[in-house]
This record gives sequence, structure tokens and C-alpha cells, in this order.
Amino acid sequence: MSSQTPADFTVGDIVHLTIGQLLMAKDNPRRGKEKEADPVLIGSIRSCGLLQNLGVRPSEKSTGKFEVKYGSRRHAALKALLKEGHFSKDDTFSCRIASADPADWEEEQIAENIARKAMNPVDEYEAFARLVIKGLTPEEIAVRFGADVRAVKQRLALGQAAPCVRKALRAEDITLDVAKIFAGCPDLARQERVFKEIAKNGHFGAHAVKRKLHEEALSDRDDIVKFVTLDAYKEAGGVTEVDLFDGETRLLNVELVYRLREKKLNRQAQRLTEEGWSWVEAHEGYSYQLTNGFDRLYGKLVEKTPDELAEIDAIEKEMEALNQEEGDGDDEAYWDRYESLEERLTDLQTGERVFSDDQKSVSGCILYPRGEGVEVVHGLVRKQDRKKVAALKKAQGPDAKEGGDKLGDDYSGVDLEGEGDGSGGPEYGVGLSGDLSVFKAQTLQAAIAMDPATAILAHQFMLVYRIFKQPHYYWPSGCEFSAKPADLRVGNGDLGETTAAAILDRQEGAVRTDIFTAIDWHDAWAAFRTLSDTERGELVALAIARTIEPMSGSGSFMALVASELDIDPRAYWKPTADNFFARIKKDQMICFLEETVGAEEAKRLSKDGKAKKADLVDLCEGLINDNTPSNAKARERLDQWLPAIMAFPAPERPEPDDWMDDEDDSDFDASDFEDAVDEVEEGTPTHGIGAEDDAVAA
Repeated sequence: MSSQTPADFTVGDIVHLTIGQLLMAKDNPRRGKEKEADPVLIGSIRSCGLLQNLGVRPSEKSTGKFEVKYGSRRHAALKALLKEGHFSKDDTFSCRIASADPADWEEEQIAENIARKAMNPVDEYEAFARLVIKGLTPEEIAVRFGADVRAVKQRLALGQAAPCVRKALRAEDITLDVAKIFAGCPDLARQERVFKEIAKNGHFGAHAVKRKLHEEALSDRDDIVKFVTLDAYKEAGGVTEVDLFDGETRLLNVELVYRLREKKLNRQAQRLTEEGWSWVEAHEGYSYQLTNGFDRLYGKLVEKTPDELAEIDAIEKEMEALNQEEGDGDDEAYWDRYESLEERLTDLQTGERVFSDDQKSVSGCILYPRGEGVEVVHGLVRKQDRKKVAALKKAQGPDAKEGGDKLGDDYSGVDLEGEGDGSGGPEYGVGLSGDLSVFKAQTLQAAIAMDPATAILAHQFMLVYRIFKQPHYYWPSGCEFSAKPADLRVGNGDLGETTAAAILDRQEGAVRTDIFTAIDWHDAWAAFRTLSDTERGELVALAIARTIEPMSGSGSFMALVASELDIDPRAYWKPTADNFFARIKKDQMICFLEETVGAEEAKRLSKDGKAKKADLVDLCEGLINDNTPSNAKARERLDQWLPAIMAFPAPERPEPDDWMDDEDDSDFDASDFEDAVDEVEEGTPTHGIGAEDDAVAA
């Protein structure tokens, strides 16, 4: 072949050449020279050989040599394999004679690069799976194909996806990201059920798929898990599963997580009670409504110890040094250190306050999770205790202020008597109260989603109110205005089995969320503008509905909206053994029986109050489900009954000055109020935990 000239070859001929006969053409369309050969391509050729011919032309200058017109990456990979000894200098490779006209072979090369289609992920999985059957490990497969071991494992993990999911991925009906979410769920039956539901009612958005697949699990990234800690959960026997694709750990025993949270909070609540506080409330998280409506007493500020002052000085110096370093914005270690120092400095500078026994006797505490610890708000005064505080101040005389006792009223004036929601109903446990608040919120979500006019009106009001209302520190509350979907979860019961959940799912399938499948928001905006007023209204209503948070109080703006909608919560939620009856006391169940079937019948059914709790739970659920006979009047009451905190009463109008009418407050100093407000603004509260939160979500 060495004596042949370019004229001796015909375009399209296949010739077999050694690596030594190949030269890189200076006019190869790939102008940029890569520093190293592609490891993935090296692995592929090492495993399967050269699958695609190089495009070559006989060299005009070097007899017996051929210039590579296209296929430069394959050429580089062949040279790398020759260097490592995989090929010898005598091995030959198929090459195709390219046209002498640069326009022709440039077109062929460009077409080869642009038209090349990546292998379907399902095909890759099946190819890798066949190699595993032959006995190769993921590590060996990765070496063969020059791929990352994790990438190989992820492709193999697609085998955990249900057949219907893999079929949709092969047909490009779903994206690879969506398929990964399905494959991360080990329950094939659940995968198939969710796939069919979404295929029938909506589109395969990653968020919707993940929410439906894992609505009964918690993530190690959730705040509640950070508070409980993954270690504590595992020590208690909790089961986890790890998502191969994103490393997320899911906690499958949700009820255990909620029990651990309740136990940790109650432990702190017990400590505060033993310290002598008049009352203590534990809540599941922070919310502005939490301390809204309370007056507040402030203890005496404790002077800093020499060690604390020295620590403050050391932290300030280290932070100043870090500022001078001007750490890289991507340097996580730098920013983690800076933020930890900043948080510690804030704690030290805030200072500790000591409360007298008298102050503790007329005020209480609210506590809630904060990171892995507990945040406590001390010295809160309920409306019914204001006269006691006034009497205490009067007894202490005009110098009381010097002792650190300051009484201030939160300007919102929300009445938080009783369970913190104004219901006046029986006291439920922390866990049950939180769950009920979630069910209650879900109820309002469903109602709002079906009422675009109210949703849009509320949205418009919040927008203009937040722009034009002064002062800025008091906003309408009850939903996330920043357009972040509220994360509704319950410790017991199935949030996905309520009537409210069915309504929300139906609406999500009916509205035009398909316009957001486009990656580019420009396209989504263009599509949004083309929607009809009705379509746009339905979409906005569902979006607003999805922001509604658990409702543990009655003082929020969304609580006011709910009261005006005249919602019947029982049309969206009903009490069951799991979500309610098994979680209340025997006397509370007997109270339920008396309210619904009457005192005499309640006495008979409960065996004069001596029935076992398990039997009472079954009895109450049977009555609600109409499985236990009852008369017409009792049936009507049963169909209407719900926990008081699940109702949507109209919030009281704030009356921040009503406590000033008492004669005992004649010595009130306006500066007390101003100082208190200044200090109140530094802190922030949370909503209630447990059953109340679940009820509110429904």
C-alpha cells in the first residue's frame, strides 16, 4: 500500500491501517486540541474495539501515510491504547477513504458529530446488566469503558425502576431525572401505582413524582430529622433507605421520628416546669404567630463572665482575620467556619436573663426545635394572667423596673388562650396537635384550590399590603408569600388518603402545569400568557393553595380567609383510628361518644367507661364510618363532629390596648411598652406541634 498514490483510492473504500500510518490532518474540523484522550472513549475501544471507521485521505507529503480528516478523538484514544500496550504497532484498524474535496468530508465530519445520538440510558443499563451476569463487577465495567464507578452503579440502579418506568424512559416520555427518582424507590408496586396515577392525571414533573413516591417518608435533609438526629433515629431501631442517585437518606418510620421529637421537646418542657414556670408549651417549629398575642416579662440581664468576654474578643479577632482573607465564594470550609463563629457570637452577645420566682409564677415559656437544639422564649404572659402581672408590679412598687421586670404587649393582640388556637377544646398531645394542624391546612388548601377568585384576591391583597403597609414588621400571615410550597407532613395517619388530598391531586392533573416542563422560563412565560383567564386562575389558585402552612392558631390572615369561605372541614377530612382516636385519652373518647350518641348510649357502649382503649378506638372509628348502628340524630351529629381546633372561626380583631383599662395598670409607663416591643422584635416564634398541626393541614 505504501507505493500507492492518492489517485489510486476511491472515495468510500475501506482500508486497514496501523496507528503508525495515521497522521492528524491540520484541517481537521476539530480545531481545539484536547490535552488528553477521552477516558470514556478509551474504555469503549478497549472493551469493544473501534466501532466506527476513521475518515482518512492519503497524505500528499508523506508516502504511505494517511491524514485523519475526521475521527480525531478516536485517533487519540488509539494512540493512548498503543502507549499502554493494549494494541501493538502492527495492529490495523478500519478506515474509510474520504473525499478529496474539503467541503464534502467536512460535511461528513460535522454530520457525524452533530447527528451522533447518545445511547439511551435504558440501553446502557441493559448492556451493563449483561456484563454483570457474565460476572463483571461495577468497578471492572467502569475500567472497561473508562467510566466513573458511581455512573455505572447509577445506570445499573435503573434496573430497580419498574418496567413501565423503563419503557417510558426508552420512549423518551419521561426524563432521566424522573426515572432516577422512580428507581430510588425500592417498592415496585408503589412505583407502578404512582406512575399510573400521574400518567392518567398529570405530567411527570420531578417534584410531583418525588412527593407522591415518598409522602410517607422523611429525608435526612428535613428540619425535623436534623432536630431528632439520624443517629438517635437509628439507635431507636428506625429503618432507612439511601437513594443511590443523590445520596439522600430516607427515614421510613415517620411515626418514630415524631415520637422522638415529642420526647425530646417534652424532656425540655419538663425541665422548665420543674424550674417553676406557670405553664410550658412545646411546638414543632417557628412561626410568627407563636408569641403573637402575649405580653412579656423580661428577667434581669446577667453580666458576662470573664471567660465569656474573652471568648467574644477571640471570636471577633478570628472573624476579622477571616474577613481579611476574603475566602473564595466556593470555599465551604471557610464559610462554615465563619457562620459558626457568627452564630456563637450572637448567642454570647444576646445574653442570659434570670427570672425571679414571682415572674415565673405569672408567666410561661414556649419552646420549639432549632437545629439540633431547642429554642425557648421565656416570660410570656397570657391574657388571663395580665391582672396577676399588674398586681405583681403594684406590689413591687415603682422601682420594679430596675429589677428587670418589664411588661410589654405584642401589638397584634391575638388571643391565644387555651390550646393556643382559641378553640377551648380538650388538650391534645404535642404530636396529635401538630398533625391536626396539618390536616386543617390541607383542608384549606383544597378549598382555596377550588376557589380561584378568593385565591387571587388574597394574593393581590398580600402583595399590596406588604408593599404599602407601615410598619414593615407585621404582615398578613399563614402562607409562604415567597412562593415556596408548604411541606405538609403528619406523624400518624395518611395525608394522601383524605378527601382534601384527592381534590388537590385532581386539580393538579387538571390545571396547565405542563407549560412548566420547559427548562427556559422565557418559554414558560410565553405559554403562561397564552392561557385563558380561567386556566390562569385555576393555576394561580392551586399555587396559592400549595403555600398554606400548618395552622395551629386562629390569628393568621389565612385563618380569616378560611372563616369567610364557610368551609365544612368534614367534607375534606374525617377522624380515623390512625390520625386521631388512637392518639387521644380514654376520657376524651368517652367525651366524643357523649357529644355524638348521647350520655346514656356512651355509657352503654363504653361499658360504663371500663372498655379497653383499643376497643374504644375501634368503636369510635366504626361510628364515624357508619359501621356501628346509631339513630338518625346521632348519625347527623357523627357526620358533623370534628375536633374543635379543626374549625375555622373568625379571628378576633386585635385590641392591643384592652389590658390598659384595668385600674391596676394606672402606673403603666409607656417606655415599658416601647422597650418590650424593641426586644420582642429581636425574637421569633413557631406554630404548634402534633395533632393540631395535622388537623390544620387537612
